[in-house]
Amino acid sequence: MTGAMLDRRRYHASFRNLGMALLTLFRICTADNWSEVMHAASLTLEARPMPDPLGAVREHLLSYNSTGDVREIRRARLLLPGCQSVEELAALDEFVSCQHRDRLTGQCPSTCGSKAFSSILFSMFLCAGNFVLLNLVMAVLMQELQASLTAAASREEKKSLSVLLSVSAATSKWLKLAGDDEKHDGAPDGAPGAPGAPGPPGSPLSMRRGGGGSFAGGLGSPMAATPP
Repeated sequence: MTGAMLDRRRYHASFRNLGMALLTLFRICTADNWSEVMHAASLTLEARPMPDPLGAVREHLLSYNSTGDVREIRRARLLLPGCQSVEELAALDEFVSCQHRDRLTGQCPSTCGSKAFSSILFSMFLCAGNFVLLNLVMAVLMQELQASLTAAASREEKKSLSVLLSVSAATSKWLKLAGDDEKHDGAPDGAPGAPGAPGPPGSPLSMRRGGGGSFAGGLGSPMAATPP
């Protein structure tokens, strides 16, 4: 069966093309099971349990193709622990799906990696990616906080300005009323509105001042005073 040795979990985290490589790097940045990707890239050729395991591996794979028993795949994996070399993949070419063959030899490249190099590379990329993402998140949060503080300060300023305008209007009104009272109190005798000023002629409250005499009633009144 084609692709029987393919691990589906690693199939969705690979570097076989640019799109999948970017998706895998983004997965590492988000720390979404990134250690599994690092482990897959750090596989090394381990000791085989028997001198020539390829014959037994082929039998297990043929049994899987005929019966569909997944346990046969597991038994085949136990016979080829770690990564697979170019020679092993060439011997199992009819069972293994190889999408990116070597352009010169036409064979599947080895699945072995470098444990030290992958550990350093993925760890450094994870730290750098988290640092960049953290700065982006903090920048967005600080921008929103600054906008909120600016809006609150603007509302307080408008409220203070409204209070000041109300106080200024009340003060202006009070000063106007105080000025009218001062004008009323400082009017001369005989002027309209002054204390003791006579009323209009012919009014019952009309008063006149006699020469050297006292105030009396209006002309023709029984109380009119005759000047000496």
